[in-house]
Amino acid sequence: MGVQLSKKYRFFLVLYILFFATFYAFAESYPKDSSSQISTESKNNVALKQNIYLQGDIDILSNNAPIIVKDISDKIYKATKIQVMLYVIKETPYSQTNNTESKINQKFQDRRLYETKILDSIKGQYAVIFLFYGDHAITLRSNLDFLDKKVADSLLESYAYPYLPADSVGTLRYDNGVNEGVSNLYLALAHTIANHYNIELNAPKPMEQPDEVTKVVLYAMLLILLGLFILVRFGLLAWKKKG
Repeated sequence: MGVQLSKKYRFFLVLYILFFATFYAFAESYPKDSSSQISTESKNNVALKQNIYLQGDIDILSNNAPIIVKDISDKIYKATKIQVMLYVIKETPYSQTNNTESKINQKFQDRRLYETKILDSIKGQYAVIFLFYGDHAITLRSNLDFLDKKVADSLLESYAYPYLPADSVGTLRYDNGVNEGVSNLYLALAHTIANHYNIELNAPKPMEQPDEVTKVVLYAMLLILLGLFILVRFGLLAWKKKG
């Protein structure tokens, strides 16, 4: 009798182990609730995008813009205490006016009011790029002595304006041009500050437009190549036909 009970006990013990082994295997193979993982990733992405150096409608810019801006601006701030910032405004809040001429002037004034409101909230030294996406406008404001209006205008003329196309807002070409112009101006601004303070900045150099001398040389080379082509194409063939 004792031997029979022992066999039954072993039998039920084996069934018990097999049941829990099967249940565990099924539970592991069942798709896990990924909501917590997605939530964590979303929080990380938000934290990455939202930093004091890049504000506004930043989805207009490329995906790697928040990382680049935070990395470079952090380095400059730690070395100089200067805040290099970028504000992206998709639609500027405007005052209402019916007159076309005054409306253009009013848009300009409204952008300046927006800039002043932001700048008044910044404590310490700063250099701020404002991108008014819907207005085809980009500005650079600073309270640094070596970065006055003349220098700021020069940076805009050399590194931003050449890349901003006159295409309609929202087109692929316009968006690409905006990203190129903004990133180029930001890099030029960062290197200008770094050079002033003799800081070694490990960041890409901005793209430069060719100066007037370079343009003249390029045009001359093109004319020479065009002349050689005409000479070979028509002059040599005409000489062969005569021969």
